[in-house]
Amino acid sequence: MGESGGGKTTVTRLLGRMYELNSGCILVDGVDIRQLPRHELRSRMAVVPQEPFIFAGTVAFNISLGDERAAARVRQAAAVVGAHRFIEQLPQGYDTRLAERGGNLSLGERQLLSFARAVAFDPELLMLDEATASVDSESERLIQEGVQRLLQGRTALVIAHRLSTVRDADRIVVIRQGRVVEEGRHEELLAQGEEYARLYCLQFDCGGGAVK
Repeated sequence: MGESGGGKTTVTRLLGRMYELNSGCILVDGVDIRQLPRHELRSRMAVVPQEPFIFAGTVAFNISLGDERAAARVRQAAAVVGAHRFIEQLPQGYDTRLAERGGNLSLGERQLLSFARAVAFDPELLMLDEATASVDSESERLIQEGVQRLLQGRTALVIAHRLSTVRDADRIVVIRQGRVVEEGRHEELLAQGEEYARLYCLQFDCGGGAVK
């Protein structure tokens, strides 16, 4: 987490080799990612962006993207993230055709479909890039449960402005101007009283009292 423009999304692009490293290295399971073919590396990961893209086609196609293995997991994936609840209420359920960009769905519903898509491809590494940043409070409530289910049993890199999304992470990394300035768990970073604590108080209005 950290300020806008600080370099958070760049980390995900480096990990997927959309950018190549100028120095240092990134290891996945101890292997330098430059030793892996790009298609192999990317097949092991899934990215859920801030603005989910919906294709013209059925709900089922938007989850599987035509991949046979993913198609076999469409309903299971939707159930995992809680998307099945609204899908079953659509006129033709999983066979309902969606307009391009998903104009006939709410933003929260589109994001749940993108979560289901990620689960259907069963990635080893999951990246959520500001996946709840643009949703209203009602949509956020809708997708928070989906986020928690999506993360279970996976290595996840979560980029977020909203601290409610990251506070339970095993490790929180605070980035400012392209550099890591803090690193630790929620309680540890609050106790330090520096950048993370400042951002926490801005969002939750500590009011000068003790930070909890």
